[in-house]
Amino acid sequence: MKIIQLALLLSTIIPLCQTAGAQQSPVLTLQDCIKLARQQGPEHLRDRWDLDRSHYNLNQARAPFEPNANLDLTLPTYNESNRSVEDPSFINRVRLEDIDFRYRGALNVSQRVPHIGNFSIEADAERRNFISNRQADFVDYRGDMTFRYNRQIFTEPREEINLKSAELNFANARSRFHRRELDLENRIVQAYYNLVQSVRQLTIEEQRRKQSKASFDQAQRKFEIGLIAETEALSLKVALLEADAQYDRAATNIERQRDRLRDLLGMNPVEALEVDTEVDDTRYNIDKSRAIAAALRHRLDLHEADITEEISELNLKSTKQNNGLRATVNASVGLRGQGDEIEEVSSTFERNLWNVNVQVQMPLIDGGDRRAQIGQARIDLERSKHDRKNLRRTITLDVRDALRNLSEAERQIELNRERLEVAERNYSLESSRFDLGIADSQNLLDAQASLTSASINALDAVITYQLQLMGLRLATMADLNDLVEK
Repeated sequence: MKIIQLALLLSTIIPLCQTAGAQQSPVLTLQDCIKLARQQGPEHLRDRWDLDRSHYNLNQARAPFEPNANLDLTLPTYNESNRSVEDPSFINRVRLEDIDFRYRGALNVSQRVPHIGNFSIEADAERRNFISNRQADFVDYRGDMTFRYNRQIFTEPREEINLKSAELNFANARSRFHRRELDLENRIVQAYYNLVQSVRQLTIEEQRRKQSKASFDQAQRKFEIGLIAETEALSLKVALLEADAQYDRAATNIERQRDRLRDLLGMNPVEALEVDTEVDDTRYNIDKSRAIAAALRHRLDLHEADITEEISELNLKSTKQNNGLRATVNASVGLRGQGDEIEEVSSTFERNLWNVNVQVQMPLIDGGDRRAQIGQARIDLERSKHDRKNLRRTITLDVRDALRNLSEAERQIELNRERLEVAERNYSLESSRFDLGIADSQNLLDAQASLTSASINALDAVITYQLQLMGLRLATMADLNDLVEK
């Protein structure tokens, strides 16, 4: 009795648990999948890390134009020496015992100002405590301060060129990141609609299986009463087996498509995944001229080509500078203070150094290496300009091709809808004729196969239109509402 009660309790709890588990797996729309992929997708995370790395490179290039300070401390230095020396006046040896304590600190502060030069301050302070058995003990404080300035005269400093290059590389990386986002969205759209197509196709195969089962049952009854031959009933039985096999194949394909979408979304392989199987049937009347103009404005690869051209120009400029006349002016002023008390250091500051020099470097004979480097940089610049021009032409062709594919997909929707209506009417007619005994099983099988094929093709046409819309987005990288005729 207890076993029966336990079984009844489990039979009540298990459906409740299954219902709760189903409630924890919400149905995801296409936008939900795209959002989830951008949050936890493995490919998107790698792209984000690459962008962050480029941003750190930019911060590193900006560092020389921010205040920089370094402190070096030596606390303390102890030196004890014991030695014997000859005293020429007394002709004997004298024992010297010296102890030297030193505390030293050095501070260096520098900052580069764009287009002006680099400024730096070097401050050095020392405290010395000297103890000796033959000399007077003393405590000495010393402070040195040096102001330095340097600037390149004929060329742009390497730090400024590196900063411009880092800014362009970061802009390029950011553009590449957004382009990868759009590419990820395209793959999500394809995987999503592949799953939707598989789920909807399973429904179609389920309908075909029911139709085959009903036809076979009816043929079996007719055969039993002698209205049809056995071969006709066997044909319908084979059709039923084929429908079962197609249904199982469609069910297996659903799980395959789920795994592919899970991988893109960064989901656990055993995590439940359900998607909305309704396909948006919105049509867009795209204006060709607006689409081409929008593509030339929004295409990120064209923006990257512009940046690459700027990088090539900067590289040519840097190569010319590195292989041409270079001159640097350097100036420094030093101050020193010293005394027995620490307060005396600042009051006794006096200039002990003043230095100005100009360093000039001029290449004379290099065996053609300088000309080769400049020639290579110039060719890279010309190639960047050529690639950018070709890319503009390619973008125009991509948009025109995407519009043609979209128009063809729209025509296929209407065509396959008409074919589906005809197939439904034909199947209804052949089914009625078979019921009345005025049509054989082969006509019914043909009508059933045509209906299944027309249903799948009608679904494929609608999904293909959505995929071609995504193809147009890739070709223009613009919002579809901005491409519609006004």
